[in-house]
Amino acid sequence: MPTSGKFSTYTLSVEPYSDFFTGYIVERGQVIATLDSTLTSLPTRLAPQSSKALSDGPAPSPATLTLWFKALGDLQRSVAGSHDFFQHAARAIHHPGGLEGGIILLPSDDDWTIAASLISGVDSEVEFRTDLVNRAVSAKATIFHDTRKIKQTLQNCELHSAVVSPVFDNDGKPIAAIYGFRSQNDKNNRRGIRRLEAQFVQVISDSISVAMTRMDAEASAARSRALLDQTFSPTVARKLESDPSFLDGKNTEVTVLFSDLRGFSTISEAVGPKVTYELLTDVMDCFSAIVSDHDGVVIDFFGDGLSAFWNAPIEQSEHPIFACLCAVAMLESLAELNQRWEDRLGRKLQAGIGVHTGMAQVGNSGSRTRLKYGPQGNTVNIASRIEGMTQEVGCPLIVSSATADRIAVAMAVRKIYRTQLKGIQQPIDLFEVIPAGRNQLPTDHDQKYSAALAAFESGDFQNTVALLSDLQSSSTVDDPVINFLLSKAKDRVRDKFAPSL
Repeated sequence: MPTSGKFSTYTLSVEPYSDFFTGYIVERGQVIATLDSTLTSLPTRLAPQSSKALSDGPAPSPATLTLWFKALGDLQRSVAGSHDFFQHAARAIHHPGGLEGGIILLPSDDDWTIAASLISGVDSEVEFRTDLVNRAVSAKATIFHDTRKIKQTLQNCELHSAVVSPVFDNDGKPIAAIYGFRSQNDKNNRRGIRRLEAQFVQVISDSISVAMTRMDAEASAARSRALLDQTFSPTVARKLESDPSFLDGKNTEVTVLFSDLRGFSTISEAVGPKVTYELLTDVMDCFSAIVSDHDGVVIDFFGDGLSAFWNAPIEQSEHPIFACLCAVAMLESLAELNQRWEDRLGRKLQAGIGVHTGMAQVGNSGSRTRLKYGPQGNTVNIASRIEGMTQEVGCPLIVSSATADRIAVAMAVRKIYRTQLKGIQQPIDLFEVIPAGRNQLPTDHDQKYSAALAAFESGDFQNTVALLSDLQSSSTVDDPVINFLLSKAKDRVRDKFAPSL
């Protein structure tokens, strides 16, 4: 048996010859006809948002057309999906649509709920029929009780005639149904739904479809834009909006940067979680803005650290230089951060940054709602290990030879030494990036350092100690790289002459 759904705003009175719960016309207990046999469909739509012209029926008068356009204009000016939006649609079905009532239905689990309704003052029991709504959705067409197909023998019965027009999204999923109806009674002698009336309901349905699919598209675009703006610089984000294929995975050369605050566990323990949270927010806001200013992409935040990379999704021929200029700017920003935080922390903030250039597989490893675009592979691991070496060496910015070779035209670099990084098979040459404002060193300083480094790498550690000690004593500034190598060389000498056990 067909089913029906109620709306609670009616004054209900059951007539002795009508049964609107089942959709059957019953006279004194005898079924004399079913309205189902009078159902007609409008021509199939070309698309969920399009309507076909009337195939028959008189054209509406200019006055009627004016009212139609005004009603549709009121609907389009409403905010799609709001109560006013659905109420305008329900009102239009009644006036100027000419039907007794209009109901806007939304899908809810396996049922339909009323979003809005407008009913004329009729003292009769009228309910929307769920079976008709489901039939219209299944047929993907507007269905209605055609006046011409209702038997004249039923003219004295109180008929509940309906028109149902489903609304679909761009994926063909039902998102609403427009339900108009007419009951024949002493205040209304019209029987059934005329084709022109059904066509107007379908126009309302199409208007709702356009508005709601546009709302969903705009919301989706806004979510995508927010994801892009949070991840990429404005320049890159705008390009990705016009061509999302840039986010497709690819194997390409990138420059990866890892940064980390020094001694942060001690700071966090001393100041507590609330201040720690405020501090990290300030530092990461500052660092991520600097990455964006240098056209980089933040990969992730991890505790007190940040990772970023360059040369994807947009190609950047000078990506190693961009990454190192960004690193220098991040270190320079510590001066301003310390002005805000040193009194509260009781110490200065310090950071270590490692940079490496190499091949990586780049793509989105996140989800549809959280974009996590970045590189994966050994290049990322090496950059992370290099950042760890900054604490051991005592140097705030260290890069690999692959990066140093590409930035030497723009920035001064100095080789530290070759080492085996933890978890990395091949030895890596590490370089210090020398700040532009560092005090000038004696003219023979570089030659002496090169000689000391050559002695160190050849295993002549006693000569290394002598050369580096001389450099250390003659220098007017503390040099962490010389201090580091000198300590390493002394350890090797000590190991060489230590008595065997």
